[in-house]
Amino acid sequence: MINTSNLSVEPDQAQNDMDKLLREDPDGLWFVTLDSASSASWNALEAKLRKAFESLPSSSTSRMTTVHFALCGVRPRLLRRFSIDFGLDWRAQLDKGFEGEPEEI
Repeated sequence: MINTSNLSVEPDQAQNDMDKLLREDPDGLWFVTLDSASSASWNALEAKLRKAFESLPSSSTSRMTTVHFALCGVRPRLLRRFSIDFGLDWRAQLDKGFEGEPEEI
């Protein structure tokens, strides 16, 4: 499990996190908290994840490893949760994970 706070996630950090999770045999969990959850912060986080995934070597993204994502907003209290199976098309799964509105918690 990798936990990151306050959207301090830089693309290089996200890439390193994903590379580490994908090298491990078991499935993983990537958990991030956002102090202030807004459309802009969700969009920024999605862009950072997309950039990190695109930078990964194809050997990492072709393994059948699942990473579960829990993206939590503190103010307001919101949650986005989804999983990506990296042996499949991660782009479509990432798009789906950020579709619609997050859950209120």
